Amino acid sequence: MSADPLRTVSPLLKPYQQDGAAHLLGAFAEALRIDRVRLLLDEPGLGKTLTGAACLAMRDTISGEHRPAIVVCPSSVRATWRAELAKWAPDLTVILPDDVASIRAPGPGEVVVLGHDQLGCLRPPKAPPPTAPQKARDAYAKAKTLHDKRAAAIDSLKRLAPHTDLVVDEAQYAKGAASARSLVLEDLWKKGCRAVGGVLWILTGTIDPCSPLDLFVVLEVAGIANRIWPGGLVEFAAHFGGTYHSRGNRWDFPELPPGGSVLQGPVGERMARYVLLRRQEEVLGELPQPTARVLRCPVTGTLTSLGDAVLLAAGLILDALSGRSAAHFALDLSLLSELRAKLAEVKVAAMLARLVELEAEGIGTTAAPIIVYSEHRAPSEALRGRPGWGFITGADSPKQRQQTILDLEAGLLRGVAITGAGRTGITLIAAAYMIKVSLSWSDADEQQAEKRIIRYGQTRPVVIESIIADHPVEHLVLGVLARKAARAAATWAR
Repeated sequence: MSADPLRTVSPLLKPYQQDGAAHLLGAFAEALRIDRVRLLLDEPGLGKTLTGAACLAMRDTISGEHRPAIVVCPSSVRATWRAELAKWAPDLTVILPDDVASIRAPGPGEVVVLGHDQLGCLRPPKAPPPTAPQKARDAYAKAKTLHDKRAAAIDSLKRLAPHTDLVVDEAQYAKGAASARSLVLEDLWKKGCRAVGGVLWILTGTIDPCSPLDLFVVLEVAGIANRIWPGGLVEFAAHFGGTYHSRGNRWDFPELPPGGSVLQGPVGERMARYVLLRRQEEVLGELPQPTARVLRCPVTGTLTSLGDAVLLAAGLILDALSGRSAAHFALDLSLLSELRAKLAEVKVAAMLARLVELEAEGIGTTAAPIIVYSEHRAPSEALRGRPGWGFITGADSPKQRQQTILDLEAGLLRGVAITGAGRTGITLIAAAYMIKVSLSWSDADEQQAEKRIIRYGQTRPVVIESIIADHPVEHLVLGVLARKAARAAATWAR
């Protein structure tokens, strides 16, 4: 399908967004087929949510009817979807269910926006033994009640009106072939929307290039994995040189060679029918290149010796040498997680001191706000109560998060502290300076956080400053991130 109709109706879209929308709308050309699926795997910061919202408006023009739709996205960006739909599709009625009990199937002209976490779990909670303490039995009763409500809500979603379309934003949240979210989405598409003649649009910019298996999972949810790989997972794994390890029940995949891409060769040609995948530099050459800075934070005392003990106990030094992710170890890494949280607390003092220095330079003011990102909560909690600061964390409601974004855009805030809840689907380009306090294990997560300020619409020079602890665990995390970034670069190369 040509992008010309979209360019005529929605000239506010950038040319590359028009091409992305034309790709998604191409699913309507498959009206007589069962694989009415399109995947937009653009890198973060290119406006996939905006493009998806515009497409929901355009589909009615193309199809000549008011089609219902279900959007599944992170809870943190449900308000963003509502705002984008109000802009691009004001004739549609947008419904954001507040709780599981209020979830229902959309009618003609309605869009129901659900959070990934609202889909719940297919598996009922495991009942405790009769001898379990009362607290455990109460927790089970509460979990079972919630599960029953979620199951009823999911069943109601399958009683769909004709031509109900499904949009899955940030599809990596459904990661794992046997995860509850993947199973629910797969069921919702194959037994629900596909059965009533709907289309499926999958939007994600964080399919982890270090693990091609993540891509297979998304294609499997869409019901097209076996069309590309008739031999299923075995053929897919062979194509990427994967090795199965019965211990830990995992697949390992080698790095792609420089210039390698998942879209090369015959398989790539088959995928190209369904998949559009682009990087920022390919379509947004005008974006400012960030300046990276590092602030060293010394660590002394028991934390240093404890770090050595944890590394030796968990075997993660060998992991660093072999290139495997810590997530692949069937070991109790709770002590490691606890140590990383303590390192984040240690770095709070360095963060606060740095904010004072930057304010003297005119950064961290309402005229030049700053973003503080941390995988752990300690940095954001240290900033709560300070005047002029907003927060996008798991402790803040979607309404509070949206208000923080609006206040930032209005020039009312000196800074915004975000955690993983603010890593995806939001735009914070009113700021151009970010301090990263504690790191994720995932390079994709780190890139997602940075793309909040390095994205379409950013015109000022961007600075990304990382506070790095002089500690063996921190060095290990940096090593894992560097390897993942190198693999990502090889996968993305054309």
